Amino acid sequence: MLGPLHYAFAITTIIVGTFSLILLYRSTHKLLHRAVFSRFSISLVFLLLSVISHFVREHFGLEEAFGESVVYPEYILEIGAFIAFLLAAKKTAEIAKSYKF
Repeated sequence: MLGPLHYAFAITTIIVGTFSLILLYRSTHKLLHRAVFSRFSISLVFLLLSVISHFVREHFGLEEAFGESVVYPEYILEIGAFIAFLLAAKKTAEIAKSYKF
């Protein structure tokens, strides 16, 4: 059984992540370089799914029921998030280079 602090952190993280995604989506329509922000939003979606996956796994005790392999989807989502962050950083560097920063 999870403690109330764990629930508070999980729900807060999900809410903040969802609002971040909404804000990023709204701001993307007003900017010139949408490719960067779309990559950041993809990484944010991966992170949000990872947090939700972790919460569901812990809440329902899936690891005890199905074994350690239940954790692997979280790792895959986190790797996807970091790859998307890497691509966004690369695109940001290309844009900065084009503006001679």
